[in-house]
Amino acid sequence: MKSNPISDSELLDWLRDPRRTEAGIARLYTGYADEMARLVQAAGGSYADGQDTFQDAVLAFVYSVQEGRYRGEAGIRTFLSTLTRHRWYNELRRRGHAEVRDARFEGERPVLDEGSAALLEHKQATGALQALLAGTGEGCRALLTGFYYESRSMKELAKTQGLGSEQAARNKKVRCLKKLTELLETTPHLAEQLKNLLYAAS
Repeated sequence: MKSNPISDSELLDWLRDPRRTEAGIARLYTGYADEMARLVQAAGGSYADGQDTFQDAVLAFVYSVQEGRYRGEAGIRTFLSTLTRHRWYNELRRRGHAEVRDARFEGERPVLDEGSAALLEHKQATGALQALLAGTGEGCRALLTGFYYESRSMKELAKTQGLGSEQAARNKKVRCLKKLTELLETTPHLAEQLKNLLYAAS
C-alpha cells in the first residue's frame, strides 16, 4: 500500500521532530531511493552503487535539516539529487577514476556547502566523529572508518571483517549508518562538537 503524499514542508517538519525522524527518513527512501540509484547508474555506477550513495546522501541531508543548514531554497528532490551526484563524484575520485566525470555530469553539479555534503569525510571533525563512531560498536567503527577515512572498498572490508561477501558489507554499512544517525539524535553534546567543527571549517 502506497503512503499518502506529503509536502516538502511537512516532510521537513517530520525530520526535525525526533519522534518522527524515522518516519521522515522512510518517506525519503520511498519517494527518492530508486530515482537516485538510477541517477548514479546513468553516471556510470551500478544500481548498488546508487543505493549506497543515496544512503550517504540521506544521512547528510537529515543532519543538514536538523542543524538548520538546509533552508529550502531548492526542493528536497533537487537537493537530494545534488547531494547524490556530489557524493558519487567523490566516490569516483576515491576509486581513482576522476576522468569518468563527463561534461554532462560536471555541468549539473552545483557548488555544495561542505558541512552538508561531507559529514563523514571532514578531516577536522575526526575527534568528535570518532567518539560517535565508537558508540556504534567496534565492528561499525572499523567498517565506517575504513570506508570513509581509509578509502577501502566494500570488497576489502568484507574480507577483513569476515563478512563473507561485498553485499553483506553493504548491508552492515546501512545498519551502522542507522546507528550513527540515532547517536546524533541522542548524544547532543557530541553532535554539537561536530557541528561546531564543521561550521568553523566552512
